[in-house]
Amino acid sequence: MPETEAIFDEGRMAPRPESGLYGLPADEGGTSPVTPLLGSGPEEGRPAAPGQSSAEGQEKQPAADDAARLEAHLRQTDALRRARWQQQVEDFFHDPAKTAKLAIIWDGGVRMANLCIAGSMAVNGVSALHGVVSRHMWQEGWQGVPVAEIPIFSVTNGIHVPSYAGPAMCPLLQKHLGEGWQELTPDDPKWTRIADIPDADLWTARQTQKKHLLEAIRSSLPEFFKKSATPYEKQQEMTSRLTPETLVIGFARRFAPYKRATLLFADVDRLARILEKSGQPVIFVFAGKAHPADGQGIGLIRELFQHMLSPRFFGKIFFIEDYSLAVSRLMVQGCDVWLNNPRRPYEACGTSGQKVAVNGGLNLSVADGWWCEGYNGTNGWTIGPLVAKGSLGPEQSDYDDAASLYSLLEDKVIPLYFERDADNRPHNWLLRVRKAMQTLIAQYSSHRMLRDYLSDYYIPAATSHQELRSNHYALARHLSQWKQDVNVRFGSVQMDTIRIEGIKEDSLLDGQSLHVAVTV
Repeated sequence: MPETEAIFDEGRMAPRPESGLYGLPADEGGTSPVTPLLGSGPEEGRPAAPGQSSAEGQEKQPAADDAARLEAHLRQTDALRRARWQQQVEDFFHDPAKTAKLAIIWDGGVRMANLCIAGSMAVNGVSALHGVVSRHMWQEGWQGVPVAEIPIFSVTNGIHVPSYAGPAMCPLLQKHLGEGWQELTPDDPKWTRIADIPDADLWTARQTQKKHLLEAIRSSLPEFFKKSATPYEKQQEMTSRLTPETLVIGFARRFAPYKRATLLFADVDRLARILEKSGQPVIFVFAGKAHPADGQGIGLIRELFQHMLSPRFFGKIFFIEDYSLAVSRLMVQGCDVWLNNPRRPYEACGTSGQKVAVNGGLNLSVADGWWCEGYNGTNGWTIGPLVAKGSLGPEQSDYDDAASLYSLLEDKVIPLYFERDADNRPHNWLLRVRKAMQTLIAQYSSHRMLRDYLSDYYIPAATSHQELRSNHYALARHLSQWKQDVNVRFGSVQMDTIRIEGIKEDSLLDGQSLHVAVTV
């Protein structure tokens, strides 16, 4: 397994680094910083008498003894906690065998995710592909059930459109779609009105929001120049591309290894050729943070800065520090293209790309998470192979995905953006922008998401609850009795022979008839 994937193996966290006892930082003597609590006065746990120092009032115990006592105490506490949890779970389900069958006990402890799944009426993923992944992940809870039939479905995440619609795009959409446009359903015919927005108005709104992003980048540069001791001539070079005529491609998210923030630099020579093309200025703007304990993520940011300062990419790669919601809004509102290249299927949904559609941005993404459903061939671009929303797709290669990314930039994205009409506007680019707005804004909004949860989960759950509790829980009592009797009634059933006709050489074609006869 590649080193960058180790932390994500089967969804488990990487082992905690060995520092002090139970992860606590050790002092120079190798003991835990909490060990003085075990003996802080003349008697353990009791302060020294007035005028008497701790050192004078007690015999100094070796640090190793304190550490051993603490470790024994923690182990005992942990064992009691595990036993208490297991007893509570078994009391709740009344049957230890049933508890084990539900696979909620693992490695001597309770797996909270399994407990929640076992105690829930319905379970869902947050995209269609995530539903597929979840059925594979939690199949142990449905022993004997084919993976495809495990009742874990999906509701794809959506974004709160009013929070991310930009200051120029929002009034433009309200003018053409009317009041309350943010709450329109995906199939509302009003979305066809986007096709009637004049190129001039749509392009002006896009360029206005891009200027806001470029101004924010420009205002952050003095501090960067100071930190990096950048000469004045280089400062001018770096700011020269910060103009609305430049194609701005953005990448803003957590710097986790599986998101492959530096995939863009897999072939630096080819990337340099793409960015050096005369008359087609392109910049990449990055933003985000790594978890303080994620050394690999921090290394990705360090690598990104090295490319940013290298002569061949100077002034073409930018990084906005101190990532926040305000920076996120600036990015999704101002970028022309949104880059997303995770390693499939680790992106459960990913919503950052959903936020650019309402601002007239286009997605350039790997087929993972929501983009498996969102992409229709005319509303953005897919890096690498197309993957159906119900499939995990082929195995990925970083270099194949990087090659696909470079080809899309060279042959599709950049040429389309710089193809101008008589009015010096990218008419065909704006056609694709309109397609993205028509097909993605409402479909990936929180309004649609909430409607799906209501119709598919909350209302059925509430209805079922009312049915079960009616007539003093008569239906629930009947169901409980039926479950107790079913094993007895079917315990004597035996299948003597099974005869299958219609299969040749252990294969069956789609649509082919099959005859099965069973003697019971």
